[in-house]
Order: sequence, then structure tokens, then C-alpha cells
Amino acid sequence: MSVVVMIVIKWLHDLATIVWLGGLFTSTLIAMPAAQAAFEPGGAGLKFNQEMQHRLNRWVLGSMVVLVISGLLLAKESGRFLGLFSFGNDYSLVLAIKHILVVVALGLALLRRKRLSKQHEEGDQEPGSGGVGGANGAVGAGRVGGGGRATGAGRAGGAIIVYANLAIGAVILLLSAINALM
Repeated sequence: MSVVVMIVIKWLHDLATIVWLGGLFTSTLIAMPAAQAAFEPGGAGLKFNQEMQHRLNRWVLGSMVVLVISGLLLAKESGRFLGLFSFGNDYSLVLAIKHILVVVALGLALLRRKRLSKQHEEGDQEPGSGGVGGANGAVGAGRVGGGGRATGAGRAGGAIIVYANLAIGAVILLLSAINALM
């Protein structure tokens, strides 16, 4: 492939990474704490959370598609890529660890979403007590708009999942930097 095409593919890959992990970091560390501080108990916090989640999910899901396609093209062009989840050389090893962590992060996000849906169904979390977790697993980390309360264990478990996803995201970025220098 030409250098210009590779630059565009790398740019799209980096942009998709920013959307996914940037959304996770921003919603967890900035938006949700600000919403918890700003909203009184009632429906406004839940509405904010649902709107943010709805908008972020579209971007995150789109970025996942771009990441998969651009990542495969970048790996194929590198000449050092030995295959998905291959540990045959340093480049493939770092890339395989990165991909394993991406799968774990996505699994945690889906677990968070399932837990929040179950809490809503069982009534453990009344409307207004938090939001709906999404593809990035971050939105709904707290009790925005808290008309009701999630169980203490539910809140703590959800927070652990969200912060684990943040830590994994940071490691994924580190591994990307390492791979870029190989």
C-alpha cells in the first residue's frame, strides 16, 4: 500500500482509539462525577445519563468497527505480524497481549451492562438511581439523579468494573506506544 493510504489508515485507527478510550476516560472521570455533583435527586440525572449513553454508544460501536478493520490492515502491512494472538516475535507478542486486553475490556463492559439491566429488572436500582452501562462500560458508574439507591454491593461491583476498564484502557494505550516503536 502507498504511504499516503497507510497514513490515513493509521490516522483512522488512532482516531477510533481516541473515541473509544477517550469516551471511557471522559465519562468516568469527568462527566459522571460532575453530573453527580450537579443534579438533585430526581429524573434529570437519569435523563442526562441515558442521553450521554445513547450518543456515546453510537460513536463507540462505530469506532470498534474502524479499529478492527484498520488494525488488521496495519498489522498486515507491518511485515512483523505473525497472526492474531501469535506470540512468535516481540511485535506479535505485544499486539496479542493488547488484543487480549481489548477482549477483556469489552467483556467487562458487557458484564456491567448486563448487571445494570438485571438491577433495573429486579428493582435493586430504582429509576433515577443510575444509568445504563454501555459499550464502554463507564456511563452509569454512579448514582446520578439518585431518586432510589442501588444496593451497596451493586454500586461497589459496578465501580470496580468501570475502574478496571479504565486501567485496562491505560495499559492498551501503553502497549500501542510500545508497538509503535518496534
